[in-house]
Amino acid sequence: MLIIVIGLSVLMIKAQLMRNRYEVRKLTEDYFMQPSLRDLASSFGGAEMAGLQEMREAATHAFLSLSDIDTIHSMELFFNRPLPLCRIALPALLSLAFCPLVLFVYPAVARFFWPPDQFPEGTPVINDAIVCFLIPAGLVYATSFGFSYQSAMEKQRSLISIVSGEVSKLDQIIVMTSHMTYITLKEKAMIYGYVKDEAITIIRQIQGVCKGSTDNYKGAICSGQIWRIVPILRNSGARQEKWHLDRHILDSLMDHVVGLNSDSAVRYEVMMTRIHPLKWLFLEALGFFAFFGVLLLDASSYRMELAMCIMTVFSITILCYVVADLDSPFNGFFRVNLSALPDIVDKASVFYEHAMEGKHVDGPADPGPAEHSINEDENVKKTSSHSINEVVIASYDAENTV
Repeated sequence: MLIIVIGLSVLMIKAQLMRNRYEVRKLTEDYFMQPSLRDLASSFGGAEMAGLQEMREAATHAFLSLSDIDTIHSMELFFNRPLPLCRIALPALLSLAFCPLVLFVYPAVARFFWPPDQFPEGTPVINDAIVCFLIPAGLVYATSFGFSYQSAMEKQRSLISIVSGEVSKLDQIIVMTSHMTYITLKEKAMIYGYVKDEAITIIRQIQGVCKGSTDNYKGAICSGQIWRIVPILRNSGARQEKWHLDRHILDSLMDHVVGLNSDSAVRYEVMMTRIHPLKWLFLEALGFFAFFGVLLLDASSYRMELAMCIMTVFSITILCYVVADLDSPFNGFFRVNLSALPDIVDKASVFYEHAMEGKHVDGPADPGPAEHSINEDENVKKTSSHSINEVVIASYDAENTV
């Protein structure tokens, strides 16, 4: 148990050091260091010289809003928080607490079953009877923990598969969009922005900031933001005059959009699945009775009996810890790696920057429609990053007014 406590303490200290580094770092500096604002920031001397007018101008060009940057940085603060680590260690601590409890009640139980007046020679040797008890009890104990372990492991595998699938679909949307010829560069930039919004909402959903796909949809803080590319794809399909490779790309993009919507729902359900407290109580009770049965064995050696008790308690504690750690996929030693989500945001930022500069990341120049902003179409609204930036600027105005 000392190893578990030391290991969890190391994880907690490392996470706290990362939190301290995040608190020292200025959010506005990271905001102006993003590629889409690099030239603008240098024109007025960096983030330290940014005033109200510069913040307003930045809000119209920024690919990442202050809220987006804060969400990405919060990934460093999300892992190995003190409360989840305590929840992971709780089942193992309870198993250890049962050990002195069993030792405390053992003399009273022994006197109840074998009263001293009827058994003056002490507790009789009943190893054969205890073996008949321990064999089925151990089988139930091992089977129950095996199913719990398999369930927790399947939860982690499902999350890894779902998150990697979502990242793969978002990456393919970015690459396929860059190869399309019947949409303008600014339309591509908008699609890259919606991909970024979807990745950000995935991070927020994992962190528990947003839950469903209906609350605050217009504010770009819930899942389903990728559906906003549908009007752009519909306009692209209407422009095509003949059969073209873009038609295959459009079909693939729509398949990915539908797939992302399904993945979001499945991921949310998997994340909400936990081992029920009653099941934990059942597992702890099985360990309690198994340890009590070992105490009743007579090995004719105090050291041997002590070794059997230590191994029994150690195995129960380790099993409880491993199952609890696997059941918490974003904390502890066995956790899901989410570094691919910020990476896909960075990739979308690079493609967005090239599109805004009038450059094509892949392929030749567009032979299709003339370059014009999709913002001119009344059916398609501005990207959510700009709307979020406007909210940030409004709060910035209020702070400066005060």
